[in-house]
Amino acid sequence: MVPAQGDDGRRLLSFNGPIKIHQRRSAEGQLEYVVTPLDDAAVLEALCEARTREAFYAGVDAALREAERLSVEQHPLELGRLRAALVAVRHPRERHDG
Repeated sequence: MVPAQGDDGRRLLSFNGPIKIHQRRSAEGQLEYVVTPLDDAAVLEALCEARTREAFYAGVDAALREAERLSVEQHPLELGRLRAALVAVRHPRERHDG
């Protein structure tokens, strides 16, 4: 990290390498950002997760395209329900079901 100064006089940081940025709220309600440098293993894990998520959504997209191709044979209401279900699908790690 190399500290620098921005136009407004605030300190800026630059990083040599990959980082992860988390957003959180302080006790006073202010938005804060936590910057964490990543080691090689963490970078590989993040890339693997991104590729898994990409493949998951590619499968959902293929199912939606196939459903639309078959729509000639199915009642439009059923296709609409299927389309809504596929569009609502989220990768398991992205669910925020409290």
